[in-house]
Amino acid sequence: MIKSAELVPARRNILAEKHCAIQTIHEFISKKRDLFLVEYGLSVKRDDLLLLETTASRREDELMHAAKLLEEDATNFDEFLRNTNILTQKTISSADYYVKERFEKLVYSQKLKSEIILHKTEISKNADMLIQLRVYEL
Repeated sequence: MIKSAELVPARRNILAEKHCAIQTIHEFISKKRDLFLVEYGLSVKRDDLLLLETTASRREDELMHAAKLLEEDATNFDEFLRNTNILTQKTISSADYYVKERFEKLVYSQKLKSEIILHKTEISKNADMLIQLRVYEL
């Protein structure tokens, strides 16, 4: 049998080994916890990055769509302006035609009035001559 004096150093060795093992287990757990926290932090950062990329991609798509709509609106507005310009030119041309036609009618009317006055003057002269001729005839 082993004596108690011999057991004491053996116990010390066992306790020292247990203490080292416990220390090693604590270090292992601490390292595993640190590793887990780092991996968890990376996972959270990746998720955040993915969310930001998704949001940026969606906003970029929205901007592209808005730019396309703006381009279509600009094209439609240019076409509207072109049509309005054509319509305005037609209206101006038509107005010019009617103004010219009215002016020509006014000139023609004045010409007719002057001819009427001329003919009235002639009739009046002829009437005076007729009266004078009748006076001589009698």
